[in-house]
Amino acid sequence: MVEFENGINVPMGKFVAVDWELDELMVKICNNDYVISIISDIKAKIIRYQYMSYEALNDVKESTS
Repeated sequence: MVEFENGINVPMGKFVAVDWELDELMVKICNNDYVISIISDIKAKIIRYQYMSYEALNDVKESTS
């Protein structure tokens, strides 16, 4: 994320969207329909926890460690 690398605070929505894109990419690469189905089913919960992590830590670097 260019903004983060340049020391700019990244909005929560953008952080969650980029993080989710990475997660989806890893799941698609595994080429396992069962895993893809599970992740799809729990996507809303995962995103909710990403927001909670971001808000609790208020730090993108810490939230992604």
